Amino acid sequence: MQKAIITILFSCLISIVFAQKQNTCNHISPAFKNKYGRMETYVPDSNTSVKTIQLNFIVFQKNDGSGNYQNTKEDKSKMDSLLWWVNGFYSHNIPPSDPIEGVEYIKDTKIQFEVAGYYFFKNSYAHSKDDVACFQKLADSIPETKGRLNVFFTEAYYQNNQGASVGGKAQPPTFRDIDQYLVLFRPYNDGRINFATTLTFAHELGHCLDLMHTYDGSETCNTRDDDYLWDVFGKTSEKNCPHKSGFFLDPFKSPNDGLTNNLMGSTNVAFYLSPLQIGKMHRALSLLSIRKYVKDCPYNTTPIEVKGTERWDFNIRTYSDIVIGRNDTMIVTCTVNMADNARIQVKRGGCLIVDGGEITGRCDTWKGVEVSKTKNIFNRRKKLQSIIIEKNGGKIEKAQNKLVIIGKD
Repeated sequence: MQKAIITILFSCLISIVFAQKQNTCNHISPAFKNKYGRMETYVPDSNTSVKTIQLNFIVFQKNDGSGNYQNTKEDKSKMDSLLWWVNGFYSHNIPPSDPIEGVEYIKDTKIQFEVAGYYFFKNSYAHSKDDVACFQKLADSIPETKGRLNVFFTEAYYQNNQGASVGGKAQPPTFRDIDQYLVLFRPYNDGRINFATTLTFAHELGHCLDLMHTYDGSETCNTRDDDYLWDVFGKTSEKNCPHKSGFFLDPFKSPNDGLTNNLMGSTNVAFYLSPLQIGKMHRALSLLSIRKYVKDCPYNTTPIEVKGTERWDFNIRTYSDIVIGRNDTMIVTCTVNMADNARIQVKRGGCLIVDGGEITGRCDTWKGVEVSKTKNIFNRRKKLQSIIIEKNGGKIEKAQNKLVIIGKD
């Protein structure tokens, strides 16, 4: 027993000695490459909480107030209907037209969307021109639009091309804290709900969540790439990557023909998302700019388990507890954003080293760090217990209780 405890302590102390403040958020650690940067890490299960993304509906009318949805209960209800369909696509994922052996079907993506505000601008230029910089400037003139994903309703043509009908475009997420947006072109349709608009809306939200097209080479066809979607294109990509395109073609007519019903494809029955695509979206909601639009602080009951020595050199928003095991070490050199109900549990012999990084609450305060008190002959030697270190300016903030001793381990 004594030898085992000394071994644990030695391993932890070695980690403390060699933990050095580097470029705090460089995404090069083995922990990021092999675990937290991978899509499969984020594939949801039955314990995954639903993440709701808050939206602004921003409508551009002509100068006289005509030409688009109106600020009335009836027209707001029509816009809500568009989102009702979109939420249905994301909560009732349709099975694939071209099933791939070994791929689990996931019905619910655990992602939803909510309108937090409706805004109407009488501006003929924004009504008729594809100019996102103008759209954003108008939105920014209203302070309460901040912290939500802007959805612009314009009667302009996509890229000012009058040959285009209903269309959309979106700002993908990045590691930088940018303002994302989504544009729906010509969605009004004289006030009639257009199914093509709902499909476009769902597709563009996929782009906001880091998904790319399956049909034009946007998603990688390199099978050795960590982001290769083998559950979309197959284990080898020679035949089916990228997929074929064609809005009026039938992907159910001939399976394995390279034409599918994937939401990021181009058919008129594009409703399916694969497990890795769903995982990629949830990864974005943890690591990328889209995460700032998630409503409140959803909490998962399944914890993140630190294994071995993990250096967290990435800014992450977590939605669950973090558990550091008996012989495991977590070194934080970047920022960890914790959910309100979440805590970090450090088992006896485990190490938490905040080395120039920061652990803080995402929405408000979080539960804090918990360590287990042991009852054994070595209990008097405090350094044999869990070790919590803040160094090089590292800090633990907004914790309800920075350090809590809980029972016996």
